[in-house]
Amino acid sequence: MRYTKKAISALMLGSIVTVGAFQLNVNPVGATEENTAIVGVGAITEDFLASVPVEADQAENEVDATNAAAETVLFPDFEGKCMADVEASLNVRMEPSTDSQIVGKMFPEAVATVVETKDGWTKITSGNVEGYISNDYVLAGDEAGKRADEICLKSITVETQTLNVRAEQSTDSAILVQIPQGEKYKVVAVHDEWIEIQLSDETGFVSKEYVDVVLNTTTAKSLEEIQQEEEEAKRAEEEAERQAAAAAQNNNSQASSTTTTTQNSSTATTTTTTTTSQPAPSATSGTRAEVVNYALQFVGNPYVYGGTSLTNGTDCSGFTMSVYAHFGYSLYRTSRDQIYNGTNIPVDQVKPGDLLFYSNNGRTIGHVAMYIGDGKIVHASTSKTGIIVSNMYYRTPCGATRIIND
Repeated sequence: MRYTKKAISALMLGSIVTVGAFQLNVNPVGATEENTAIVGVGAITEDFLASVPVEADQAENEVDATNAAAETVLFPDFEGKCMADVEASLNVRMEPSTDSQIVGKMFPEAVATVVETKDGWTKITSGNVEGYISNDYVLAGDEAGKRADEICLKSITVETQTLNVRAEQSTDSAILVQIPQGEKYKVVAVHDEWIEIQLSDETGFVSKEYVDVVLNTTTAKSLEEIQQEEEEAKRAEEEAERQAAAAAQNNNSQASSTTTTTQNSSTATTTTTTTTSQPAPSATSGTRAEVVNYALQFVGNPYVYGGTSLTNGTDCSGFTMSVYAHFGYSLYRTSRDQIYNGTNIPVDQVKPGDLLFYSNNGRTIGHVAMYIGDGKIVHASTSKTGIIVSNMYYRTPCGATRIIND
């Protein structure tokens, strides 16, 4: 039998304690640490104390440490929340059964509120969806927060009047720029005390103390919403093809010169076409960095075919048009026409703020994005993803246009 120091302390203070098979009455009168009278035993000596195994204290401390660790919440915003532990999507069912009707889907970046967990199923609410998901594919609480931290885009909002952006993770480092309160920037990486943010064609570091980091999560989608998005995407593709066909005719009419060379008796010909770009009107404000940073603050907002609202929904060309309109530039409405704004440039010479264009199956222009530096673009991608940051070569660009000539 082993005893803690608490039990031995009781012997010192005077009480009835049990030692082995004996109940001892400790008499505190005249007792000292070295010599405490015990009825029928004599005195507790240092030798006696040394003979009593005392190992439970360490176990108690370990239990306390374990309990403290268990009570530590790393992601408090995810208490009572969950995410789907899947790569594609997780079915949300009307009842807790695989035979029940599917009412919606949770995609990897979607967060749901946990209503109850029972018999292998979790009832959730998320967006316009309410139903059950299998516990086999659920991450909850801190696990959900960790997943969101890994896969969801992050942005920061400046919470102080003016914040210095440093070249390195040190207050002794050079100040790259000062950004005002309320500004939003894309997060590149999170370090111990510093956050690396995207400025334009470079990154800088800001202190965690003065910013609020936001995870750009989504919600579950009902089957009706998914169907509507698919129909919108199909209509957008058809419209892009129609506009591209019209653009092809427009290109021919705007050709300023065409030279055809016939080589010997071969039927092969070489055609050189020079198009005259239509520059956008000059603006009174807007550097490349300002334009890019303004565009990045709308990352996470929805894609809406035919829309031009940077907050409530826009399509790809509506996004670039509206961003540049903020700085006084007037761009055409469609991606096939925006390539004629500004100055056409080779793709490998793009700078932050330039526009990149992508074709439909290599035939016609159907998408436009803004280059932000470091091989990346920001664009209103699809109704599923909304406004996002992507690698510029997620598809092969077919052209580029420079709006800001500097």
